[in-house]
Amino acid sequence: MIARILGVVLLVLGAVACEPVGHDRPLDPKVSRTVSDAVAGALVRGDAKNLFALLDQGFRTVVSNEADLEKFLGDMNGQFGKPTLFEFKHALDSRRVDGSWNRVSRVLWYAVETTKYPKGRYFLKVEIVSAGSGSRLVTSGFGLLTFESPPKFLR
Repeated sequence: MIARILGVVLLVLGAVACEPVGHDRPLDPKVSRTVSDAVAGALVRGDAKNLFALLDQGFRTVVSNEADLEKFLGDMNGQFGKPTLFEFKHALDSRRVDGSWNRVSRVLWYAVETTKYPKGRYFLKVEIVSAGSGSRLVTSGFGLLTFESPPKFLR
């Protein structure tokens, strides 16, 4: 199944100047969901301040301050419409590889409704990772995606 990525999608791919996390255990599903829901909620509210606080160090190499993030959110809202609703669909354990930093992640998916599109046309993908210290969970990337034929777990 091939995802068609439309418009602005921010999934940070650059190298991160941090030490690798020292464990390889899956992330706590409840805590990951709490952080991911906070990301989705901040997108609905247009809350760049709280969203910026949830960004991983690698993400901050692309969006370096709240003003950059506000501009990004404005561009995203201009293309897709302002998000008004997210419905959780699925989560899975994964791995995030940024240069030499290879760590466990959890990817959470939501059906999205915006001011331009009905729920289910676009999906929000949020990737959660441990911060550099490994104790706090943050987002390493998020983006709105659409599929020609969504996978079963998103229907």
